[in-house]
Amino acid sequence: MIGPHMASNAALAIVMLREAGYAWERLAAALDGRRIEAAVPGRTQRVSGESGPAVYVDFGHSPDAFEKTLAAVRRITPGRVLMLFGADGDRDTTKRFDMGRTAALGSDILIITDHHPRHENPDDIRAELLTGARAAVSATEILEISPPERAIVEANSRVGDGDAILWAGPGHQDYRDIRGVRVPYSARELARRALAAAGWAPPAPSWVVPYPRDSTPDSDPTRPA
Repeated sequence: MIGPHMASNAALAIVMLREAGYAWERLAAALDGRRIEAAVPGRTQRVSGESGPAVYVDFGHSPDAFEKTLAAVRRITPGRVLMLFGADGDRDTTKRFDMGRTAALGSDILIITDHHPRHENPDDIRAELLTGARAAVSATEILEISPPERAIVEANSRVGDGDAILWAGPGHQDYRDIRGVRVPYSARELARRALAAAGWAPPAPSWVVPYPRDSTPDSDPTRPA
């Protein structure tokens, strides 16, 4: 986990352990001179290997989450930061403008795609996000690519060693909600496959892939061709 906000969470965890009765000496021994690796599935989870771009999949889906996570990724990335995200349908629409604006201000390349459209038209959701992104005073390159299966492939084609991709929104989830149908879906697996297709060597998945590993389902099987 990366970023000052995660450090704050870790500090709170230490306080909770102390309140639960753990001795300071035991906590200090665990922390003294060591780097504690903590991984929470879908929370700024790195799915890439040692070579090529660093690719993170995150569950954040608010302007505040975007700002904090982009700053954290920027701090450890020597090259460019590409952000990829969509927004929930049938949820708070008032934050979409600020989501787009914050994403554009914090990234070098921004790709707006789809998330859970639910019963909304995904084209309309993307349009609202794009309005906010284009209102930002920045030199960020802004693209609109749907579906996300194609968006993550395009994202990988635009980055290289030293760069980073932050895919915000889907996190650990293993489905997309499309007109009430939960379609099997894994952003982590799609990102991993896109890395492999681009010639990088991602690690084997540490998550359950919700569909056969030799296939990727259509993003929206209920949508007319």
